[in-house]
Amino acid sequence: MRILRHSLKSLSRRAFLHVDARSGFNRLQAAVFHDDYDTVWEAQCCLEDHVQHMNYQKTGNQAKVSPGKTALEILFALQEKGEGSVEIEKMYKEYVEKIDTLTELHLCRGSDDAEKAVEIVLNDRVDVDIPAKSNRTPLMWASTSSSGEFIQTLIDLGADVNAQRPDDNVTPLVVAAHFNNYGAVNILLNHGAQMNIQDNYGEQPLHDSAKQGFFN
Repeated sequence: MRILRHSLKSLSRRAFLHVDARSGFNRLQAAVFHDDYDTVWEAQCCLEDHVQHMNYQKTGNQAKVSPGKTALEILFALQEKGEGSVEIEKMYKEYVEKIDTLTELHLCRGSDDAEKAVEIVLNDRVDVDIPAKSNRTPLMWASTSSSGEFIQTLIDLGADVNAQRPDDNVTPLVVAAHFNNYGAVNILLNHGAQMNIQDNYGEQPLHDSAKQGFFN
């Protein structure tokens, strides 16, 4: 199961970063160019180093428009013409602010490093529910895409499965359901995650999962 989860994550990353031979753009760069907010948002969720890819990965020299430009440079160039997406820029800036507040425990998510998480909590005595920006706990941050083993480790260390972000009342279960992380959903429910907690929009995890088209 862990191998499958890593494989799916790797496939998602490659899908966003693969450079099209004809256009010279990868999917992230093309999404920025075409003002495709939803795809940029998906890339942000799939790419652990989203900021670096926005800042440093350049389009190919064969690109007919914006050759040798990063996604961020493409965005700013479009904005100078009055065409760039303000919403994509806002999302990017908010993500940068969020990343800046992540702790070492949060960052264990990127490699599903359960052993490192145990070391940080037990040896360094870091609170397993240490918050980042908007009270995003490590468990909430991990619920988007981490393996069941990593989720289970955080819970075994005492993570609160019903912790809520104060700005929208979202819980780890809502996050896991939204991103169709079935393994995380199953483990959270088995450890007391509440299905009936509503976010600020009046939605519960099942509503959010159905809205995203996830039914498995």
